[in-house]
Amino acid sequence: MASIPSHITKLQTDFAPTGTASATVPGQNEMIMQQNMTQFQAAAKVAAAAQDLQAKITQINDAASAQQTAAQAWDTLTAKAKDDGRWAFFYPQIHGAGDDLTQKDYQYIDAVNGTTTPLTTTTKKADFDKTYTDIQVGTPVANYSAKDYADPAVTKTAQNASYAYLVNTFLDAVNAYNAGASAVNKINTGDPTAAAAVTTTVTNFKAGLEGPNGFSAQYQQLLQKLAGVAADPVQNAQALATLNNPNYLSTDGSDAAQKTLTTGGQTLVETVILGSGGWQDILKSNADNAVFINYQSFTPKQYTITDDGAGHQVFATALQRIFQSQFKDTNYNPTDFTLQPTYEVDGKTYYLAGYGIFQANNLNGNLKRTDQIFTFTNDNAEQEFVQNGLKLSGDPSQNSYINIYYIAQADYDAIATPNATGVNDLTIPSLKLDAVSAYGMDTALLALCQQQQSQPLDQLIWPAQLLTRTFKPQLLPCKPRRLL
Repeated sequence: MASIPSHITKLQTDFAPTGTASATVPGQNEMIMQQNMTQFQAAAKVAAAAQDLQAKITQINDAASAQQTAAQAWDTLTAKAKDDGRWAFFYPQIHGAGDDLTQKDYQYIDAVNGTTTPLTTTTKKADFDKTYTDIQVGTPVANYSAKDYADPAVTKTAQNASYAYLVNTFLDAVNAYNAGASAVNKINTGDPTAAAAVTTTVTNFKAGLEGPNGFSAQYQQLLQKLAGVAADPVQNAQALATLNNPNYLSTDGSDAAQKTLTTGGQTLVETVILGSGGWQDILKSNADNAVFINYQSFTPKQYTITDDGAGHQVFATALQRIFQSQFKDTNYNPTDFTLQPTYEVDGKTYYLAGYGIFQANNLNGNLKRTDQIFTFTNDNAEQEFVQNGLKLSGDPSQNSYINIYYIAQADYDAIATPNATGVNDLTIPSLKLDAVSAYGMDTALLALCQQQQSQPLDQLIWPAQLLTRTFKPQLLPCKPRRLL
């Protein structure tokens, strides 16, 4: 049996199956390409996991930023209320800011934990039969169960999955990639914040929010207190309904003893009452407890057109006189007191909080409930009073009466707000594959050129390994063949 020429043996050796190692360039190239294919498949998993993790990081950081903004708004607003002292006028804004902060708190918690926390609004009772709405926090529900997380067939979205799951999935993908990569091609993790650290942070945040002295408990207590002091829309509407009813023309439902409509002049008796203990003191007080008194006379020139046949509607400009006139003390001595936003006496500061309009059947202004008076909703009492309007009794023999209420300012402790913490942005690692080496003319083709110089093309001996690679016999770019 004829021996195989040495140049053919070289080609066969160069293109032989490589196994686990090869000293030849083609064999090494095949090993590299196999390794690159394995790395490429692992890289696809790294890229998908990195994309999901970065989406979660963005969600958490956006939620943390929104929570921090809401916390700052709360701190700024409550500091302003504390500095002003008239917390009741800030109640609507405080209510809105506190509810917004509560929602932002749980959006942040849910983003990290992969949960959904139900928030429901309930109506509660405050002092003096006033009502307010309160956010109730339900039990959080995991978006995916432990079984879902363990099952690769269950699709987990970045929006709903937990940070811990996504960061661990990413780290597992990186480790799998590095296991098949060469030393120079191994990648780092991009330094995401550790899952344990993030979980601890949000657990502490939640505890600070929900603890006995946490923000949620203190906020609910503050709401209840302020709701009892501030204007109640339903109660104010009730007071205005009877004030505008021609059968009463009062905030409490009292009416005049006589109702003979004439166009004569009319008198409004004005008294100022201080409530050092808030509305509780006001409900126990009447005109006999006044500290200042005044009489305001109105003429028919100050009436608008009467359209109900029962009372005299006073022009707005005439009503403004009530806020411009100087009052007398209870002994009818002149004073320099005029209606003003706040009034300080004996080291205590009172603020203008509301008023009640009464007719002769309750001329002292005895009260049973706070829906018998109008509570000012803001610090512009004059504007609200004029806007509400006033109709005096149509019978000049019947005076109308107004009790103006000041209540003592109350202070409330500042409520600490927990601040959400963001997580590190992910630095996406750069993925690299090993390059193959060239198998040059001087090595790969030398043996074939030697054949080509001395034998016809159809008689050349080709290595089977080349033919299986769809190699078609052809003349190679060797030096010209010598003619025989």
